[in-house]
Parts: sequence; structure tokens; C-alpha cells
Amino acid sequence: TNGKTSHSVNVGINWKKYLYIMTVGFNANYKFVNPEAQFNGQSYREKQDEFSIGAVINSNFSNSIRLDIEDQFIYRSQQNATQDITESFKNQLIAKMRCYIGERFDFNASYIYDIYRSALANSDVDNNMLNLSLSCRIFKDRQGVLSFNAYDVLNKTSTSKMSVTNLFSSRQYNQNFSSYFTISFSY
Repeated sequence: TNGKTSHSVNVGINWKKYLYIMTVGFNANYKFVNPEAQFNGQSYREKQDEFSIGAVINSNFSNSIRLDIEDQFIYRSQQNATQDITESFKNQLIAKMRCYIGERFDFNASYIYDIYRSALANSDVDNNMLNLSLSCRIFKDRQGVLSFNAYDVLNKTSTSKMSVTNLFSSRQYNQNFSSYFTISFSY
């Protein structure tokens, strides 16, 4: 068939006990794409199947600590007009923590782990990214915020892109920004 279809299922559970709040969510999605393309006056068919499933947990342990964890798994199969099939999967885990320290300070940490595996040679990617932030509310009315931020502390971030067309399959890798730090002020 020619066209695109997508189906999605989402489920959520919310639990409250005293100050502790936890939300758990699950999602699943299926996507099918089978477009017809024209190249040099000839019609070509490119097919893509994608299945993803994920889970999210959000929780407040108290008024001062919040923890969020999310995991997303994606399986993809692509086939071009010459019947070349490329299969791959990607899994991304994200963990975030926020701590309120007293009335003036916030500490934030986020960790992202990406793993990518493909049938193409030398196409495996493992990324670990850790971001940290320390903020202080200043002035009498606490309207000002002074923040120190550290991004990609582990210096391990890269990206990849896969293409399957009727003529070829390709894979592209890029190194993103290296670690960097910022100081910011807002009022």
C-alpha cells in the first residue's frame, strides 16, 4: 500500500500518599511508511516499519527532592527499492533529579544514556551525557536567580543519522559540542 499509518497506546497511573507523589506511564507506538518516490522517471518504493515502547516514572520523595526516570526503546526496519534491508534499534534512558536545598538553593542533575545498534558495519553508538546545575535565589524577595551550569560533563556526546534510499544506504556520525559551562543571571 502507499501511505503512512501510526497507532499509539498510552497508560498512566497516579499514586499519592502524604507528600509522596508518583506517576507511572507506559506508551507503545507503531508506524508504517511505504511511500512511492520518483527518480529519473522511474518509480521506487521505500518501506519503513518502526515500533517504539516506553515507560516514565515521576516522583516527589518530599517537598525537597524530585526524581524522574524515562526509558524509550525504538526498533526500525527500512527497505529500499533494491530490497536492501537495514535494521536498527535505539534505547534512551533519561534520569533527572532536582533537590531544593533550604529556601534559596536548587541542585539539578540529568543523565542521558543513548545506545544505538544497527546492522550496518561500525554503526554502534553509546552516548553518556551528564548535566549539572546549581542555582541560588538572591535578593530579599528572591526574585533574582544566579545559576552555574555544566553541560556534557563526561564529554561523550555524538549523533548519528541513517538513510536508506532506493540507490544506497548511508550512515553519518557527528561529534557534538564538547563539555561547556555557563553562568547565568535572571530577574
